[in-house]
Amino acid sequence: MTLLFITLAFVFSACGGGGSGKGGLPPDGSGAGISSDPFIVGSETTLRYVGRGAENPEDYEDWTLDKHYKLVTDIDLTDKPEWTPIGTFADRFTGSFDGNGNKIIGLSINKGIDVRDMRTPDFDYKGFFGSIAGATVKNLGLENVNIAGRSRVGGIAGHNHGGTVLNCYVTGDIRSLNDTTGGVVGYNGPAYPDRSGAANSMVLNCYAAGNVSSVYEQSPRKDHPALRAPLQGGDMTPKS
Repeated sequence: MTLLFITLAFVFSACGGGGSGKGGLPPDGSGAGISSDPFIVGSETTLRYVGRGAENPEDYEDWTLDKHYKLVTDIDLTDKPEWTPIGTFADRFTGSFDGNGNKIIGLSINKGIDVRDMRTPDFDYKGFFGSIAGATVKNLGLENVNIAGRSRVGGIAGHNHGGTVLNCYVTGDIRSLNDTTGGVVGYNGPAYPDRSGAANSMVLNCYAAGNVSSVYEQSPRKDHPALRAPLQGGDMTPKS
């Protein structure tokens, strides 16, 4: 009886019953989406599910903007379909995303489009996250990005309203038509006209290496004071 028990236990483990994913990592897509048990992002597929909610397949419809996520491997998006930012001005990301020391490579948004052709609000809030509010994004690297937009354009986030970006870095090329452009975060502060909670907008222990550029043409929305803010960005140098 003892020998039979050991044999069955070995077969159960080898088949992955209750076990971990590839290389000892948690299974891709597992987790409960809470801070103590975040959703596990281990592939390009699940990365593209983050924050999409009802747009996702049925099993991932609870991957909403208020949940917690953890990246468990590097993901290469080079020459893959362009990235759709997570969160918008109207519907911001409010959960957390822990890169866990991993990186996303080759993320692109509006690659190859001249920023002078980006004249509408559809080109605002561009970055890995479009807009975050009270969220935490940490321990994440973005390498060789190619991101372009009109306004509020950054690597990690186009806009940070009362959130925390911690221990992150960005390399690559970021371009915009107007103001509020940065390597890590495009605009770090209050959303107009909602200024609640914005005093806690923080970017800590982050750096960017590459190029940030803006032609800085005045926005047609001249009644919008946030669009008259000074340019954030410029040439970036690597962290020593």
